[in-house]
Amino acid sequence: MSSTSGGQVSIRDLSKSFSIGGRSLAVLRTLNLDIRSGECLVIVGASGSGKTTLLRILAGLEAADSGGVAINGKPVHGVGAERAVIFQEPRLLPWLTVLGNVAFGLEVRGVPKAEAEKRARFYIALVGLAEFSDAFPRQLSGGMAQRVGIARALTVQPEILLLDEPLGALDAMTKIGMQEELARIWSEENVT
Repeated sequence: MSSTSGGQVSIRDLSKSFSIGGRSLAVLRTLNLDIRSGECLVIVGASGSGKTTLLRILAGLEAADSGGVAINGKPVHGVGAERAVIFQEPRLLPWLTVLGNVAFGLEVRGVPKAEAEKRARFYIALVGLAEFSDAFPRQLSGGMAQRVGIARALTVQPEILLLDEPLGALDAMTKIGMQEELARIWSEENVT
């Protein structure tokens, strides 16, 4: 999880529970945390400890039971253009090519198609998939599909980039390269 020069994140008294088998399971309890602009934060914990739940709340994909999240002083209610998520699995649109998947977020935001494709091609090349721009998700390996998901998130140039173990499906060499690339992009593009 990281934030840019404009991405101050404040979490106050955040709690979230799930009902499982008729009983309530609290995964987050009165969490308070500030993430400053330009700061990179890693949350470590056992499986089921609430890491993904916290990320989904920060992304606006899930509501907290109580407490809240604010970005730059504004409460988070749903998704926002200043945030992008790289999930554990790529979640690509199967009917779109690699280029189409990476450009999709820009086109939805009203960026002209030619500009969206130009920016998408830059990030596709950045993750080492330039020669696969016209391929469909079913034609990609798991690691390649994950790199498409990374390119898609970076293409929209978010202030805040939320990562949910996105490198888990990559082979060791690609993982090392992508860790270095994400660190470089974080420092150069001022993403929180």
